[in-house]
Amino acid sequence: MPSWFLQRLRYRERLIINNTFAIVLGQRIRELGLLRAVGATGRQIRSSVLIEALLIGVVASLVGVFAGRGNLLGVSKPYSSSRRWVRPP
Repeated sequence: MPSWFLQRLRYRERLIINNTFAIVLGQRIRELGLLRAVGATGRQIRSSVLIEALLIGVVASLVGVFAGRGNLLGVSKPYSSSRRWVRPP
């Protein structure tokens, strides 16, 4: 593929990711502001956000590992029973 095509593709990916983060951040700021308004301290909000991020990270990592392993096994299984890909001695 030409490099200009890849550059445009990367630019669009960054644009989509930035827009998504901007929307999510806007929603979170309102939620955190509401928590602050009802009396939550800064420490409580920080710990809540950190625990949420930790849980999401752990769950997403486990899902990614198992999905990747499943895909790898699914892709390699058709080739494991045949010796066509092995070079004879």
